Amino acid sequence: MTYVRSALAILTVVLAAAVTTSATAGVGQADARMVTPIPATPQNAGSFVGDWTITTTAVPLGLTVKVVDGTVVGEVTTQTGTYHATLKIAGTRLLAGYDFEDQGVSSDAVLTLTPNDKDKRIDAHVDFANGAPRITGTAIKKGAA
Repeated sequence: MTYVRSALAILTVVLAAAVTTSATAGVGQADARMVTPIPATPQNAGSFVGDWTITTTAVPLGLTVKVVDGTVVGEVTTQTGTYHATLKIAGTRLLAGYDFEDQGVSSDAVLTLTPNDKDKRIDAHVDFANGAPRITGTAIKKGAA
């Protein structure tokens, strides 16, 4: 019985920490994980259409968002290749989920672009393997003045 109580106490602490982390990750904004993502459409993803250069704390990335036959499609370019991205919108954020392979190991990632009106920039976050490691940076639309 003591073992069960201890396990429940540990689970409660872990869940509380997870909720706190999710609630504060957006630094004053609702975290994209707390908003139900919806499929990207030409109407809701229009401001993200174009070619993006992502500068992060780890590696440079590229993102291409375009409309093909009325469907929004995306590709993420990394040092290891170009990968199809499933695009969704969560609030004002664009989420580009993609699977990639690096040195024979398959993994997944979600690249999130978040408009930052205060600093007049687009913030970029990449969550790997369901949020295990995370890198941050900024995104600049190519050809934007």
